[in-house]
Amino acid sequence: MELEKHLEQQGVILYRWRGFMPLLLLYVMFPAFSEAEKLERAFGALFQNLYEAICFAISPLGLSISCLTIGFTPSGTSGRTTRGLAAKTLNTRGPYSVVLHPLYLGNILILLGILLFIETW
Repeated sequence: MELEKHLEQQGVILYRWRGFMPLLLLYVMFPAFSEAEKLERAFGALFQNLYEAICFAISPLGLSISCLTIGFTPSGTSGRTTRGLAAKTLNTRGPYSVVLHPLYLGNILILLGILLFIETW
């Protein structure tokens, strides 16, 4: 019973601060910039330009998914609170009919484009 209470408290903390968790990636990203340009040295400038174009396409795709999700979410199905769940009904239309968490998918694609662009594995 004590473990269940402890896990619930951790879940509440993670839910409350979920918007700030991606900022922890900045701590890892900055040292990685010194490792960039390995693809250009290995495969040439043409491959590097194609790779960068693909990376630049991934991030706007994620931004588009996030914008569409926000634009098509009916009122009363989502809340902007960090203290707890505020939805009155479950959202099953629009992007939510395809993906369980389309905002998270959009954010992941935005970060994926950025992380792929810095070329650090």
